[in-house]
Amino acid sequence: MIQKLSIAPYIRTWRRTWLIMMIVAFTLLPHVILAYFNHGSMVVQHIGLMIAGTIGWELMMNALYRRWTLLDGSAILTGLILALITPLNLDLMIMIQITFFAIIIAKWMFGGLGFNYMNPAMFALLIGLLSWPLQIDLLQDNSVTIWSGLTLASDMYQLDELAGYQLWSLGFYSSMIMIGAFVILVSTGMISWETTLSYLVSYGLFSYLFLGLTHWYESLFMMLTPMNLLIGVYLINNPSSLPSTFTGRIIKSMIVALLLGIFQQKSGYLIVLIPIAILLGDLLVPMIDRYTQGRTFSKVRVGGK
Repeated sequence: MIQKLSIAPYIRTWRRTWLIMMIVAFTLLPHVILAYFNHGSMVVQHIGLMIAGTIGWELMMNALYRRWTLLDGSAILTGLILALITPLNLDLMIMIQITFFAIIIAKWMFGGLGFNYMNPAMFALLIGLLSWPLQIDLLQDNSVTIWSGLTLASDMYQLDELAGYQLWSLGFYSSMIMIGAFVILVSTGMISWETTLSYLVSYGLFSYLFLGLTHWYESLFMMLTPMNLLIGVYLINNPSSLPSTFTGRIIKSMIVALLLGIFQQKSGYLIVLIPIAILLGDLLVPMIDRYTQGRTFSKVRVGGK
């Protein structure tokens, strides 16, 4: 008989996996509502199909492994994030395939929730951008997404509005909602504040150094665009791919920001660079943990010294 060890029974916490997922999903709902007023029922259809895809693959793996994990909410949150960062007119077959890569490959091939050290949504987005770049790439004319700041329009005035550079614009509201979500998630202990803030500050610094900005306040605008806040608040705060130490989380955030700055200097502003930088940061987490956790008392060096 296999015995499972646990911590002391008098140590309690109100946090549950499903509750964490639902709180995070709740903070994304204002963007869905804002998108509904702008794009109508196609928003609901897009989200419903994407979440149905992730739930379907999750149920299939539950039946295969005989483990009931659907109610932890991770599949629903993954589907919601994928719906936010993909075009509303995305083909149904592409939705089915990218949700397959998110749930089956990036999550269950590593053992399920808690064992996958790569962000499933970012892995699926990267595969989708490499396989169907014309259908999924958001930086194209006439592409409409739920996430307003991820879409670039044809003229510069609309670009400023969508990116959040214009006060009281659609992008500006998205940024304000995201900052409010950051406050809620930090105050409830859902995410670590140092991860988000160190990423934003590092990205602002590296964008000033690498992207040839003429004024320092331009880097401040770069920090607070909806896309960048989405990365800092949600995409790099995946609990399964965060270092276990305070210093390690700051290092990972700085690495992701540095990679994005270097990539964008060399290749321009391409959506595919975002999942690449985030996934590379996820892959470096074991090494970051190794050098930031400190030395244990039981560790003995070779030679007895």
